Amino acid sequence: MRAMLVQTVLVTACVLAIPLAAQSQGASTASRSAWIEPAEISATVSADFLRHPISTKTRRMLRSAIAWMRSGEHQKAIQQLELTLAKDPASAAYVHSLLGYEFMRTDQVAAAIDSFAQAVLLIPHDPANHNNFAVSLAAAGDYERAEEEAERAHQLAPDNPDIKRLLDALRDPVQFPRGTLNAQRGPDGLD
Repeated sequence: MRAMLVQTVLVTACVLAIPLAAQSQGASTASRSAWIEPAEISATVSADFLRHPISTKTRRMLRSAIAWMRSGEHQKAIQQLELTLAKDPASAAYVHSLLGYEFMRTDQVAAAIDSFAQAVLLIPHDPANHNNFAVSLAAAGDYERAEEEAERAHQLAPDNPDIKRLLDALRDPVQFPRGTLNAQRGPDGLD
């Protein structure tokens, strides 16, 4: 049941995983996913995104990675994202969000956690990053931290039903029992 919930949340969070990479130094007012597909125009842009502008070349590289993501070529998407990060380290705020998503799609949960942790540090006011970080933590069995991240995502986007659904599920001790990690780690929390 937990695995199905995590997969469902991850799939429904696909839109959430796409960062505002379209924000360039021109401070466009496009919505979060407008650089990928048409969406409504937003009058506001997060200051977090304005702190991380990207070049047209980097945007093209990210679009290429997203094309691989959409076609199901996850390893190629990961390679493209890693290449983007190597060529433009300033793109890390966006690349880590997408890398985390791709790592989850390829069952590389530890790598996903690392990527989402970086994304949350770089863009702390983005509910998508916190939501996806929570999903990855839940997949790893760290339900307490997952609930904390889901709560933060909910604080940032209280009207988002997917985030609320994840938070409610993580608060259900039947689905996500607490203390599980301690029991798996052995006495005194040591491996």
